[in-house]
Amino acid sequence: MSRDLSSLPLVCVLWDDAYGRATGEYTVDEITNDLHRPSCVKTFGLLVREDERGVSLAQEMTADPESDVFTHYRGLAFIPRGMLKELIYLGVPKRPAKKRERKADA
Repeated sequence: MSRDLSSLPLVCVLWDDAYGRATGEYTVDEITNDLHRPSCVKTFGLLVREDERGVSLAQEMTADPESDVFTHYRGLAFIPRGMLKELIYLGVPKRPAKKRERKADA
């Protein structure tokens, strides 16, 4: 079995999401000083695509039951380019190398 778990890089995306409150009463000062802002979000996932429109991430990969080959993705997220603050590459997931046992000194 290959040590690679995915050919897609694992990334952390910092991005601005819309911010809102569904209930409550607020003064104009509270709205303009406290609530008139985006909410910064960190999203982790496998980078499926990056282009001028934005980034697409997958949270999970699923294997074909017949072949055990990972061919499908789920837990998808699309982040528009205009909302993106930073894209941090964390590397391509790999299994750790097996530790070799040291022989005891005789």
